[in-house]
Amino acid sequence: LMATFLMIQLHSIQKMFLVASVAPLGLIGVVLALIPTGTPLGFVAI
Repeated sequence: LMATFLMIQLHSIQKMFLVASVAPLGLIGVVLALIPTGTPLGFVAI
């Protein structure tokens, strides 16, 4: 369902895969930034 929505919005399968591959990397970056500061991982922190 989400992949279909992204394909409709972005008009391209390649762009859909790009967005889908970058999102997990962003979450990893958030976790790596929160660990040194000791901030709990929550909805507001993300």
